[in-house]
Amino acid sequence: MTVRTRLLDPAVGRALSAVSATAKKGLGDPALAELVVIRASQLNHCAFCLDMHLALAREYGVSERQLDLLAAWEEAEGVFDERERAALALTEAVTVLTAGFVPDEVYERAARHFDETRLAHLIGLVVAINNWNRVMVSRRVPPGGVHTMTKADVFRALHQSRVPGDPLVLPGPWDAASARVFTEAGFPALATPSAGVAASLGYEDGQVPADEMFAAVARIVRAVDVPVSADVEAGYGLAPKDLVERLLEVGAVGCNLEDSTDGVLKDPRAHAAWLAEVREAAGDRLFVNARVDTFSCGIGDPDPAIERAALYVAAGADCVYPIGAPPEILPLLRAGIQGPVNVGAPADGGPSPAELGALGATRITFGPGLQRRAARALREIADRLA
Repeated sequence: MTVRTRLLDPAVGRALSAVSATAKKGLGDPALAELVVIRASQLNHCAFCLDMHLALAREYGVSERQLDLLAAWEEAEGVFDERERAALALTEAVTVLTAGFVPDEVYERAARHFDETRLAHLIGLVVAINNWNRVMVSRRVPPGGVHTMTKADVFRALHQSRVPGDPLVLPGPWDAASARVFTEAGFPALATPSAGVAASLGYEDGQVPADEMFAAVARIVRAVDVPVSADVEAGYGLAPKDLVERLLEVGAVGCNLEDSTDGVLKDPRAHAAWLAEVREAAGDRLFVNARVDTFSCGIGDPDPAIERAALYVAAGADCVYPIGAPPEILPLLRAGIQGPVNVGAPADGGPSPAELGALGATRITFGPGLQRRAARALREIADRLA
């Protein structure tokens, strides 16, 4: 029986996410992983998980024919290869456990296509999705009702189970026109940069009045259909409940929150307590990206960043952003931080998004970099015209 209720403790959801991500990473085949997750969700009649993972499967290139015939994969000759069929047979056996155990022939069939490590991850993935199917992190669904994913649900799902070298790339629009350009290029979500928006409004970074920043975010959200997360600096002095209300009013699905003001780091425990209040006010309606500013404040030692990240994740942050971290220490940060890690793309040159993903980045943002490149291009056009 699926329990359709929000988890009372977000830490449970983060733990389940960690298991799912580890299993998918170990399996090493994101398209197959989505087929497995969808088949288990079909057997468990979990509309929420089906809605989420059908979208992810398409992102990973699973064909519509496979998705259409997945429920009847055994009879769908030529649609699924032998490796996929072995994985699906094991998925059904672990999910249903009709005989109270997985038949030897099903296990041995899978073992012919997966080594011991990948087989362990495959079984772990099936166990994880069965847990998700039974304990939902969605809004309560009326009896007989069907859950429709919100943009916040979609945005959160885009961060889950990223494999090395395949980070979520989030361009930073500074106005409605740039947002449309990015979405027309095919990006599934956007993340506004406060400095880029400030420049578009004629302000220095950090000097935009809160009302103007929220109005700018609202214009961007109205211009596109994809989820938009907003950089709202340190929260403009708003109480957590008021900050959440303002973000939801303008249609943002997430927020970027800094842990320094004017170059001075905040007390990490006090900031974590503030983030916990933001999480409590937001529930699952906002994806909270907690920025860690130690590197930008001149602290080269990664340990303080890892310690702050641990506090912020425990407080309910969905993702942490050690801004300014040198690429060479990303593997160390990845090993020490639970959950998604946001990495800023270098302004000019440097590792590509795929390379940053291989080093440990879950998602890539650009700060004001794209707006500044656009401004330089416009200056070159203006100079030629002059």
